Amino acid sequence: MGGLSLAGVAAVALTFSGPKAPPDYRSPVDVAPAAADVPAPGTTGGADPSQTPSAGGSAAATTAPDGAAPDDAAPDDAEPATGGTVAVVLGDGLSATPAKDSAFACAAVVRRGWECRSFAAAGSGYLSRGDDGTYLDQLAKAGSLDDVGLVVVSGGGVDRTASADAARGAAERLVARAVYTFPAATIVLVPPFDTGGGSGPGGTAIRDVLRGEADGREVRFADPAGWFRDLPAVLADDGRSLTAKAASAAAQRLSAVVPAVADAG
Repeated sequence: MGGLSLAGVAAVALTFSGPKAPPDYRSPVDVAPAAADVPAPGTTGGADPSQTPSAGGSAAATTAPDGAAPDDAAPDDAEPATGGTVAVVLGDGLSATPAKDSAFACAAVVRRGWECRSFAAAGSGYLSRGDDGTYLDQLAKAGSLDDVGLVVVSGGGVDRTASADAARGAAERLVARAVYTFPAATIVLVPPFDTGGGSGPGGTAIRDVLRGEADGREVRFADPAGWFRDLPAVLADDGRSLTAKAASAAAQRLSAVVPAVADAG
């Protein structure tokens, strides 16, 4: 598998000096993916859950979804993260519904003591621009934040109909840029959920890249396979958002992979 290793990312980062500037990843797919590589909404049949309209809300999370598991759902031996106390969430509509500050991703990191800053938006992905740009665009906005110790990248199901090569390249660039932008942060990667729409070549390629990039404490892979096995339904009646039970399950399972925030005291 051709994912970028952390050593490779470090080698790229060392070629830069002076104020932080992003590596030269500019390419047609990075700036504006070709139309053939960007899946159109609805092309897989039915509503795509990653196109869920955001209900707005502040960027800081304070509560978990109703029914969330207690804080001890995370392993007792999960080591604290190094770096700041702010968690950045990059994601699609499932990470922005019903609102950024109450979706499962923010709920998971808040349970581990983080202050959540979510940039998730409906229809966004590694390739798809959605309502607020691609994940690279979301990361560029997050790059101005200080005290970031955790980055969660979740979803991208809208990219599942893209070609495997295009999806693979976009996922590799996003991970490399995230590690470079926040070198002291732990990166947690969550591939697109299987909500019944099928993974497709793009979704499978993204999953493979993210799994290959996981490297201990610096980059972690949160595999959602089995998260919803015991639930009667994953998507709500709107076909675009998680049910309350599915959101609670996702928050619980994700929090088990997220490290505890570093003790500022």
